[in-house]
Amino acid sequence: AAPRAWPRQASQRASLVVRRARKKPNVKDVSFRVNGQITCTEVQLVGQQSFTSQYSDIEEADEMLPTSIALMQAQDRGLDLILIDEDTDPPSVIIGDVKKYIYETQRAMKQQAFDARVPKAKEVKMTYTVGDHDLLTKVRQMEKWMLNPRQEVKLILVMKGRAKMFEQQAMAVCQRMRDETAEFANAIGGDAMISKDGRGDLRMTFRSGPDKKLLKELKASGRQVTGRSQQAEASKEEAEEEEEEPPPAADSDDPLQQELAEVEQEIKEMREELEACGLKGSAIMSDPEMKDLTKRRQQVLSKMTPAAYGSRRLGARVGLPAGAL
Repeated sequence: AAPRAWPRQASQRASLVVRRARKKPNVKDVSFRVNGQITCTEVQLVGQQSFTSQYSDIEEADEMLPTSIALMQAQDRGLDLILIDEDTDPPSVIIGDVKKYIYETQRAMKQQAFDARVPKAKEVKMTYTVGDHDLLTKVRQMEKWMLNPRQEVKLILVMKGRAKMFEQQAMAVCQRMRDETAEFANAIGGDAMISKDGRGDLRMTFRSGPDKKLLKELKASGRQVTGRSQQAEASKEEAEEEEEEPPPAADSDDPLQQELAEVEQEIKEMREELEACGLKGSAIMSDPEMKDLTKRRQQVLSKMTPAAYGSRRLGARVGLPAGAL
């Protein structure tokens, strides 16, 4: 007799069976009936490989013809007659390279599956007595989550005990969270965006993407978002203090100094462009293009000798060309 499986081993086997049952269908199983496998007498030609493009582009077609004629046309071009839909009358076919068509179909299925994936909703919990620092920490966390264009975040304002007496203050906190996150998140639900659950907690759901309507209202009314606006202005002031004066003319004999001057000029132009778009402070520095430029600048500086970089900074202070020291 077979030895008795321990409960732990049996549990592991059961979970393995469940995982296998839930496994998604393999896109590698994609196949089509081609050429002699197509047994119908008449087909509808709905597409064929381009005559002019060097790639396997499929051009639209609309022609009803006997299967033997369609197969002959495909063979004359060294291609395959591919049955793509046998439920139509007559069945739909295309003329193309079956291997390339299977590859394109698999890639489209993978992309469709990826687009259909919805990330699990995140949760942010707080009380109506939350302080500015804690609230802005939650805002920054939401900003990171909202980098995923399909992300949803649920805001839960916990109302326990006597806190239920201060519902108006809690509503004000919800509105402030909406204002603080307007640049990268928008609350859904219209007029009923703030709801109350069975325990009395207030709830809001945010989706990724700026709340353009709210941003216009904030700008038109002159309202300031206390936390993020002050934080952004402080970051901007720090960046302006750290930013050096316009780079002096680079020494034509030193390619590294020339490259550094060019990168710094690009950084300056990019900053002006982003500010014109309404971005401020940390939002500018988190822009992907700005990150790339900053990284390039650091790479150039790492190649320069300390003496050369020091002389350049000193020359910038006294207004001398970079190679004058």
